[in-house]
Amino acid sequence: WMQSMYGGKGGLCERYFQQYADEELYWVARAAGRLWARPNLAQRHEHFRRVGKPAPQYWVESAAATEAKDCATFIARIESGFPGAAPSGMLDLDTIGTQYDGRAHDRYRTVLAPGALNDEAARRLARAFDRLANEGAGSIAVFGTGQHTHRAERAFAEPPLRVLAFIDDDPARIGTRLFGSPIISAAEALARASEFDAIVLSSDAMEDRLLERAQPLVQRGVRVLTLYNDRAPACTTNIGAA
Repeated sequence: WMQSMYGGKGGLCERYFQQYADEELYWVARAAGRLWARPNLAQRHEHFRRVGKPAPQYWVESAAATEAKDCATFIARIESGFPGAAPSGMLDLDTIGTQYDGRAHDRYRTVLAPGALNDEAARRLARAFDRLANEGAGSIAVFGTGQHTHRAERAFAEPPLRVLAFIDDDPARIGTRLFGSPIISAAEALARASEFDAIVLSSDAMEDRLLERAQPLVQRGVRVLTLYNDRAPACTTNIGAA
């Protein structure tokens, strides 16, 4: 582990001051298929938050001031697949996408920086909608119905164009509706490709995977917009953070 992870620089990411380094270690090990858990040897950590006690003075003096930064670092890294953590292709990002419970996101959003994640997701989607509308698009589809799309609910209040459908491959979601529009499968979206002026990918953590799944639509000539990926291939447009 020490020789192969993080380019052989050690077993932990060095970008944290203190907190969330162990959280990254857990998820990197889990996504790499190298997590060895022994519940029968577990020792309960009586963390002050867990037992409802006030923060100890040493923590206030050392770690409190960096908690928000460490949490934001973890969020950025888990959403981008922990870049540099392991040799290329080693991490199973589906493990993160399907099993991560969003705990760090919830703490950042509700305690450390209320509303920040929601605002960022909504802002990026709104910019994509405005750009498409200004370029003459009338009807689009949004690919992804996960946490990012729900955080961006404000962007769907009065969009400047028509969101014909949301695209998702989860059988439990297909056939239902989100923000007034139907959720359809990627296969149905491909069959209806001529109806969409563009497809907007709505995910931060799994945008690369959505981009892969959208390639059949790109091959049909449908324009695809990414919100975070500035290395997107031809026939796509990156909105970015500006």
